[in-house]
Amino acid sequence: IPEGTEIIDNNAFEFCNELERIIIPESVQIIGENAFSGCSLLTIYGYRDSYAESYASERDLLFVDVDTVFVYNDFECRTIDQYNVEIVKYLGENSEITVVIPDEINGVPVTSIGNKAFYRHDHLTNIVLPSGLKRIGNEAFVRCRMRSIDIPNGTVQIGDSAFYNCYVLTEVVIPDSITSIGENVFGLCYYLS
Repeated sequence: IPEGTEIIDNNAFEFCNELERIIIPESVQIIGENAFSGCSLLTIYGYRDSYAESYASERDLLFVDVDTVFVYNDFECRTIDQYNVEIVKYLGENSEITVVIPDEINGVPVTSIGNKAFYRHDHLTNIVLPSGLKRIGNEAFVRCRMRSIDIPNGTVQIGDSAFYNCYVLTEVVIPDSITSIGENVFGLCYYLS
């Protein structure tokens, strides 16, 4: 959305089901009814304490502060604070089948995999999680094709539907450190025993 825009009209992006990201400038003060209805893959990028952040929060939409986002190799990342980095989105090619998420980025531990970070990357068959991981977000690995996943010790949270429809998943190692497991985490994982 161009800087200076003040209004996003009703139904402006309704049912744009492939729309993954939109950057909303600070100038936007009104977002119309159903402007992003049906945009299930959408992440709103905007500025902290902006109307866009309030809008996203009120509607339970993903929001990323543009001032904290950077790209590292095949990952879009977000600085949570000086001690934590979150993987926001995997940007790699569909030909990759193995992804190793680094333990650190620029000397800061990777502690979180964001909501929908690897959503619908159904070509991925092997994912290595960082050793300092604390949180796996909602729908983080939906429809990935890994056969097994080893969640590192120290991880405390697995979000709702984190591994939903990982239909070839047969083995998951869950550490004792887990204190919160969301709903439907392994839904449609038919071969998981």
